[in-house]
Amino acid sequence: MNGDDSWGDAFDEDPDGDPDADLLPCPDCGAAIDADSEACPDCGYWITEADRAEAWRAGSATGRVLRVGWWIIGLAVAGALVAWWR
Repeated sequence: MNGDDSWGDAFDEDPDGDPDADLLPCPDCGAAIDADSEACPDCGYWITEADRAEAWRAGSATGRVLRVGWWIIGLAVAGALVAWWR
């Protein structure tokens, strides 16, 4: 894997122009692949259920809301700790 957290960026349309296609970026090379593919046609990386779950979490509105919520909670806790130490 390349460690890039680019899941869900601009993969809402397949290369043939079908906006209804479910595409995900390959976790290894970043190529747009069908969400039901077992392997990336470009690099051959085998797509696991964990990869699909991560793509959904990172690319879905629910995943984004959860990440923002955790950041807000973290900042609130950090602010409370700073206020407590003063």
